[in-house]
Amino acid sequence: MITSMRDSRLKWGIIFLFVLWLFYGLSAYYVVQKPFSVPQLVALLENPSAWLTLDFAWSSVGRSLLDVGTAVLINLAAWGIGATILSYVKLKMDGLETAVFGTGLGFGVLGLWIFLLGLIGGFTSAIFWATMAVALALTLWQIFKKGTRINADDADFLLNLCALCVLCG
Repeated sequence: MITSMRDSRLKWGIIFLFVLWLFYGLSAYYVVQKPFSVPQLVALLENPSAWLTLDFAWSSVGRSLLDVGTAVLINLAAWGIGATILSYVKLKMDGLETAVFGTGLGFGVLGLWIFLLGLIGGFTSAIFWATMAVALALTLWQIFKKGTRINADDADFLLNLCALCVLCG
């Protein structure tokens, strides 16, 4: 009973520290980026109908759609890399677990790869797009391949590998 209560306190303490760290990180980002200035906010609060007069350009919409497309492309690339690596580790996982751990592992590997390219001075746009092309080829291969080889019980290895790649990436 006491061990269970101690574990529960530890779990909630870790969650509290994570939320506190997340709040600090997001607030520090907001302070640096300052998407709104104080006079701008005061003017908008004094005249709320000013929000309705804001106009947008189709070029802005196009740029935003390209940003979303790039984010989707990078997420698919990370999933493809991670799912390919996980296909060689013999673990029994369902589709959601494979997607979550595969994406985390893929982001770790992709981050380390780009970091190493930057260290040696080889990070150019051509190499980045070549990396994305290879990663998307792996993604398409994972989507269209028939069987899977994940069927063992050793989840500790996968968790340690994912934690290492996510923390390092």
